Amino acid sequence: MDTSRYYRQTITPSPTLHDLVTAAMESTTVQDELPDSDSTDLQLTQATPGECAKIWMNTSASWRDSLPIAAYLDEQLCLSDVPLAAHGGMTTWILVEKNIPPNCRRIFCSCESFRKRSLMTDIDGKVEDVIVYGIASVFCPLDYRRRGYAARHMKELAGTLRNWQSHQARVVGSVLYSDIGKAYYAKFGWKPHASNWHLEFPPVNMPKHSMAQEVIQDDLGGICRRDEIVIRAALAKPTHSGNKLVTILPDLDHMLWHIGKEDFATKYLFGQTPHAKGAIAGLPGHQAWAIWTHRYYTHPNEEAADNVLYILRLVVEGDG
Repeated sequence: MDTSRYYRQTITPSPTLHDLVTAAMESTTVQDELPDSDSTDLQLTQATPGECAKIWMNTSASWRDSLPIAAYLDEQLCLSDVPLAAHGGMTTWILVEKNIPPNCRRIFCSCESFRKRSLMTDIDGKVEDVIVYGIASVFCPLDYRRRGYAARHMKELAGTLRNWQSHQARVVGSVLYSDIGKAYYAKFGWKPHASNWHLEFPPVNMPKHSMAQEVIQDDLGGICRRDEIVIRAALAKPTHSGNKLVTILPDLDHMLWHIGKEDFATKYLFGQTPHAKGAIAGLPGHQAWAIWTHRYYTHPNEEAADNVLYILRLVVEGDG
């Protein structure tokens, strides 16, 4: 499967993106007085391409990792066209004033929502294909912080997502991952999950195991399909807890988004992309595999490089 068409290999911004950034930064209406966060003049709406470019400029200092600003802007443009994000899969939401035209309005807060294929089952094991939204990149510019804008943004988003794109499937919830602790988003309904663990392991040099094989990009589609079959079968078993079960499918689109980000960064930093996207070992029916991605927060040549290999998915066949 050739997935190279899902992201561009360029590392300099296109003229179109440059024009969007310039126009967005120059056209914003300058107003000294700020509206109250509970003002009826504020609304949650979708960002224009020019406003997305402005958001990327604002977030670059926090999230560009080891990329220079120009490359980060182009990376964001590329990631908006990979399968998970394309065709309405990703929506950029902004809190703005109603009476200011698009591309001229101040963006008090912004975030992204990703439509995720999910499954829900009842106590009898009836499995339903549903939608769960993933919320990412919540950002409030420094000048607008501690004024209640982020709280207003998240409250309106919670209500909007309940029926967003529900013509495709029933929307049953949303999830987000916080890097500012558990308390803030819990106030708006996103409660911490008790079983959400975060494990870190130091890197270790060791020889490749004789039974382990690399997972390359062309293998991912088949592995993700196998994974989904097992998940559907597990959810189809009646439960005795009396609770409904919901899970987000770790499908190929998810993997390609993370790999697209990795490939862009490694192409810029090293002039090439990693061949291995994971590893698999064992005999069919009793295999274990991991799918991973590299994240370069700092340049690898720096003495204190703070870079991470993230395990996107770990599966042990026959494990319950």
